[in-house]
Amino acid sequence: MPRATSRNEAVDFPLWWSDIRQSIALLTRISHGEPSKRSMASAMRAFPIVGVLIGLLGGLAFGLAEQIGLSAFLAAVVTTAALLWLTGCFHEDGLADTADGIGGGMTRDAKLAIMRDSRIGTYGVAALVIALALRIGTLVQISDFGGWSTIIVVLAASGAWSRALMVVLLGTAPPARAEGLSVHAGTPSRGTLRQAALLGGLMAGFLILWCFGFWTMIVALLASYGAFALVRRQATKHIGGQTGDIAGAVQQASEIVFLLCIAAMVP
Repeated sequence: MPRATSRNEAVDFPLWWSDIRQSIALLTRISHGEPSKRSMASAMRAFPIVGVLIGLLGGLAFGLAEQIGLSAFLAAVVTTAALLWLTGCFHEDGLADTADGIGGGMTRDAKLAIMRDSRIGTYGVAALVIALALRIGTLVQISDFGGWSTIIVVLAASGAWSRALMVVLLGTAPPARAEGLSVHAGTPSRGTLRQAALLGGLMAGFLILWCFGFWTMIVALLASYGAFALVRRQATKHIGGQTGDIAGAVQQASEIVFLLCIAAMVP
């Protein structure tokens, strides 16, 4: 008698759709409607899919800006502004808070207190200026290689991989606080972590391999993973684990390094 396939073993498309909607609600300004009964820790497996969707919308913004006659530089600025609006500066806020806390605090408690403060300091401003400048600059250089269609591919790939690495962070580093966004979201299981990492890596790898070739794919994936590992190591060293702000910093650091590698390796 054949063994029945359990619900967990089957590909549950309605459950995936629920996870996607829940992840969209967390990572963007777009509401998913009815609240889901599924935990965010389980829904995190859909983060890479949301990253692709965000990248696609950013790439379309770049194409529309060029179509109305804007230069590549202005199109990159418009694209960056559109992405900031779409995500509500969610990850950029984490980057700024992380830079302020780790850069300005002398003790673990002081660093955590600074990261919780809604005001932005010198380290945070510097981190944001550098991040935005690098993002705009890399988009301009990459667009010179293949135009706006290439920007769509690159933003979709970097969006998927960088958001998969957020899940890896939340699943491999302990919470630094007893409360906060990352604690409220929960710790993803090993299965959820593997699904997110595999999905993000495959989507990003396929897109970059298809558009830029094997070595560009390898360098971009490994270097951005290195950026993730560096942020995680610093967070563990300075505050004893991860927070929602650290997750945002991971997304920003890994995505920008990903874009830098593509820009450096295009002909």
